[in-house]
Amino acid sequence: MKLSTRQFLLGILFISTLAHAKVDESTALEEVIREGLQNAFGIKAQHLKLEKAYNNRTNAWFGLLPTVTVSGDRSYTKADSLVSGSKETTGVWGNTLEVSGQWTIWDGFQKVTNIRREISSLESERISTTKKVQTYILELLTAYLEYQILLNRKQAVIALHEESKLLFKEAQALVKAGAKTMLDSMDTEVQMINSDR
Repeated sequence: MKLSTRQFLLGILFISTLAHAKVDESTALEEVIREGLQNAFGIKAQHLKLEKAYNNRTNAWFGLLPTVTVSGDRSYTKADSLVSGSKETTGVWGNTLEVSGQWTIWDGFQKVTNIRREISSLESERISTTKKVQTYILELLTAYLEYQILLNRKQAVIALHEESKLLFKEAQALVKAGAKTMLDSMDTEVQMINSDR
């Protein structure tokens, strides 16, 4: 059986998913998909892009609000003085608090345009994320089905091999009893060897 490049790559993808998910022959399809989605770097990266788009949209809305700046300072000044021959130390605390604000009332719809652009970008990332997840699930399904087909073929070959062994033993017993010719026994052996392939 010759594998195409696509089948080979899907097999590699599925085997890597199996390695991460510790999958055996009885693993459910839902578990394979869940584990595959959790371990797929491309899906993780796409979710990060989507999260970034959410943050950019939120920041664009904040652009409509005024900007408030608050700063403060606290200081202590110590002074030594000589009064009537004695040294006297005095200290003064100084507090400064500054609050300033700025609110752009008209910017020629730049902020509104920015919000619309970020909303559009977010929708694009949502669609892209959905498409990437669906494509990945489809690839996992394809690989899982190909894996199940290979398992079924393997089981069929094992069953055929066991049946051929029984036929060969029966043929040997019949040859010993003289009921069949050696040629019939050899044909049975050839069938058994062919079933191993």
